[in-house]
Amino acid sequence: MFFRTILTRFAVCAAAVCAASITASAQNGAPAKLSEFTNHATVWPDNNGAHISAHGGCMLKVGDTYYWYGEHRTRDRKTGVHAYSSKDLYNWKDEGLVFDSATMQPQQGQGGRRGFGGFGGFANIERPKVVYNAKTKKYVLWFHQESGGNYNSAFVGCGIADTPTGPFKHLYSGRTAPGTWPVNMPAGLKDYAEGKSQTYDRQYARLVENYRSGQESRDMTVFVDDDGKAYLFCASENNLTMHIVELNDEYTGFTGRWWRILEGKSYEAPVVFRHDGKYYLLGSHCTGWNPNPGRSAVADKITGPWRELGNFAVGQGADRTYEGQTAHSFTVPGKDGKEERVVMLDSWKPQNLMTSQYIWLPLEWDGEKPVAKYQKTWKLPAQLAPAPAAAKTNDSKTDAAKPAGDGRTAGYLFAHFRGERSNEWEQIFFAISKDGAKWQPLNGGKSVLQSNLGEGGVRDPYVVRNPDNGTIYLIATDLCIGRNGDWGRAQREGSKAIIVWESKDMVNWSEPRRVVVAVPNAGCTWAPEAFWDADRKEFFVFWASRETLNGSNRQRIYSARTKDFKTFTPAKLYIEKPNDIIDTDIVSEGGKLYRFSKDETQKSIILEVSDSLEGEWKPVPGFPVKNFVGYEGPECFRMADGRWCMIIDYYSRGQGYKAFFCDDLSKGDFAPSERGLEFPYRFRHGGVITLSQTEYDALMSKWGTASGAE
Repeated sequence: MFFRTILTRFAVCAAAVCAASITASAQNGAPAKLSEFTNHATVWPDNNGAHISAHGGCMLKVGDTYYWYGEHRTRDRKTGVHAYSSKDLYNWKDEGLVFDSATMQPQQGQGGRRGFGGFGGFANIERPKVVYNAKTKKYVLWFHQESGGNYNSAFVGCGIADTPTGPFKHLYSGRTAPGTWPVNMPAGLKDYAEGKSQTYDRQYARLVENYRSGQESRDMTVFVDDDGKAYLFCASENNLTMHIVELNDEYTGFTGRWWRILEGKSYEAPVVFRHDGKYYLLGSHCTGWNPNPGRSAVADKITGPWRELGNFAVGQGADRTYEGQTAHSFTVPGKDGKEERVVMLDSWKPQNLMTSQYIWLPLEWDGEKPVAKYQKTWKLPAQLAPAPAAAKTNDSKTDAAKPAGDGRTAGYLFAHFRGERSNEWEQIFFAISKDGAKWQPLNGGKSVLQSNLGEGGVRDPYVVRNPDNGTIYLIATDLCIGRNGDWGRAQREGSKAIIVWESKDMVNWSEPRRVVVAVPNAGCTWAPEAFWDADRKEFFVFWASRETLNGSNRQRIYSARTKDFKTFTPAKLYIEKPNDIIDTDIVSEGGKLYRFSKDETQKSIILEVSDSLEGEWKPVPGFPVKNFVGYEGPECFRMADGRWCMIIDYYSRGQGYKAFFCDDLSKGDFAPSERGLEFPYRFRHGGVITLSQTEYDALMSKWGTASGAE
């Protein structure tokens, strides 16, 4: 929010309190349904016809619903955070006041200063930002707070809720990072901070003054990175320098690590996002209520260094950012399945803040620079609508395995390799089935995809779909035992990469790419799989690597996250057992996750259950297959008849996949059946994905030849 004097603050608030509520012209019923954005509209009506009150806010998508949070400014004399919900981003339902400052209690905040609650204490709430914490399953609210009727507090406040519509419970208010110095300590302050000198460069006097009580935080935002780490960006040091404050794992407090960026540049209204592996910051200058040219900066690392790119606004009116100021940015489905980005701006009316207007614009790219050009009206590049519900029998392993289109299963694809008999057998083979039981080979039993990258062959393929944009990814182990037959070398000196293909239709695939994902000391990167994390809109990727940790050299499961299988978060340890562990597969049912893995020491399969990907996992009792020895490569999927099918490779006897069935994963009572699976030849470790009718027909049209003989 723009910096204001005390006099301006009281004048504005008085106008806001006394002004009449704005309503849409449609007084005799619900407002007309909108199908496009109109910028600078006098009224953007909610479902009740009232002008939406959500300035300085943010957008959060939960499932197929968007939640718009912003500053509550209506005539009810309350301050806090207002929320709205929408399926299409044009038409909004009023969800009410989800955080009421009257519920706040005076407290000793992290910064050691007093917070104030209620209108009497005038807790003014600005720039609310809500993020979801997948670990705690909580919605976390951060906001800029000014108390006592002045603009000197420079607090941040925090609250949590169990649902996106609250109510949010206030946790604390105060300054940021008390008693700590920035990680990127300025040279003129270093000796003083380390106790080596009693003097310091006077330009850092404000940092020293606020050391014990905590640093100022005015205009702010919260950014959650691809690795799940969250950061508070806030204008500090009398709005001269931006601070980045690292949040704890729960997103509700500080770790004590923070950085100063864009020193002396006076950025306000920060908006932070990631694009093509780089970090971007949009903002404004500090000119009171008067609009000014927009600003932008870019960095390769979130902590900097940051490099300015200039005004992101282009064309007529860009010198005043079309009379607006940045609030937030979010992505929407675009053309050809690609995500496109929208930037939200507020057009402030300081005489009566309730009449302030909204400007939403598509954000485009000029090289590495983000640009936005004003449009009075515009429409989203793709229609937003929830996918029709699939039939119960189509409940496949995750949303990422469900077919495209109407979500109904017309068949199954099994991607696999064939063995070590020749180099050609360590490539990608496809088989297809209508019911998941009887399989026929595609392409006459010959490989469909080939890789000569890295080790010169691939094994253990797995196919997964992004349910938001329809992109299909096939990932595989970078390994070719047929070239040298040295299993010891493959485990200890093997590839640290996986091989990736991608497609939009299952038949037209990209060239393979080799992406390093493993930790630096890994001896191999085996059997990669991926699970779509719907809460975070990204893939959770996991694989087996042999590494020496704490004096023990064995196979463990590692993980990373990605949105595009090009850029991954740093690998981290995911599963460690007393024995070697490989070949992990994860499925979901009834709100629970089920994880199959191979105990490489015992040569058997284990089954565990959890509420979340990175939560606590417990063994599923009554899983009889754990007593079977000589199996690997577990793969679980739901068949057309509704049963869960777990296939495991009986590699020790060279017999290929054996099938076990159950009706309820929570019971884990998998058992063989007389109605087993029919394979045309010995399939080796692979993955199954469901197909739409269009995908099934396309695969049969391109590769549906008959013979699969060895």
